[in-house]
Amino acid sequence: MLHRRTNTEGQDVYASGNMSEYFSDIYVRSIGELRSHGNFFYEKLNLELNVHLVLSGKGTLIYDDKTFYPQSGDVFVLFPHHYCCYYDSPASPWRYTWANIALPENSPILRNLCIQPGTPIITPGEDSELWNIVRKAGKVIRSGSFSPLFPVKTAWDILEQLSINRQAENTPLAEKIKNRIDSSEYPPDVKALAEYFKVDRSTIFRAFKQTYALSVKSYIDEIKFRNVCDLL
Repeated sequence: MLHRRTNTEGQDVYASGNMSEYFSDIYVRSIGELRSHGNFFYEKLNLELNVHLVLSGKGTLIYDDKTFYPQSGDVFVLFPHHYCCYYDSPASPWRYTWANIALPENSPILRNLCIQPGTPIITPGEDSELWNIVRKAGKVIRSGSFSPLFPVKTAWDILEQLSINRQAENTPLAEKIKNRIDSSEYPPDVKALAEYFKVDRSTIFRAFKQTYALSVKSYIDEIKFRNVCDLL
């Protein structure tokens, strides 16, 4: 266990109020924003579900004596009744948004969502709806003008997205590549795919060819050809 003084300078917290608990026992209790100067440090026994979306920077998360390194584009999730300690790099300070979600004691929801405390970091991708949901929630809750049901709906939206993105992590790389190509208005080239999935181009070529017996470049060219034909 580290022994440093807690420092949450640069963090703002916006509470959703206590009316939502009359409608549901699952709701967003608060939304927070951190704009660290490189000296953020927090250590605690976590009591609720906290979802952190890292917008920039990098840092260290010590969670049940295991060490992880959340960085820009990652989401790290802290579960109730687990010890955690996290701090950012002075050379690359964190900027993140977080949501605190109230849940019933021993809720089975976390198990059903396949989110495990042993793997608290996911990388949902920049096009994930999760980012938009939390940004919108922060804006609305900061305004102070919202229905008591808004924090309830937002909590369920976040949990749904965590489920979708956790399932996506278990999807084979070749299938992710194909889904990315198929869902893009303009098919990305191999370089763009490698940057998106944070792997080298040879990994993209190899994974796709092994699964589909077709080179990824040939598949991209085929999609482009279909798109042209559709315009005729």
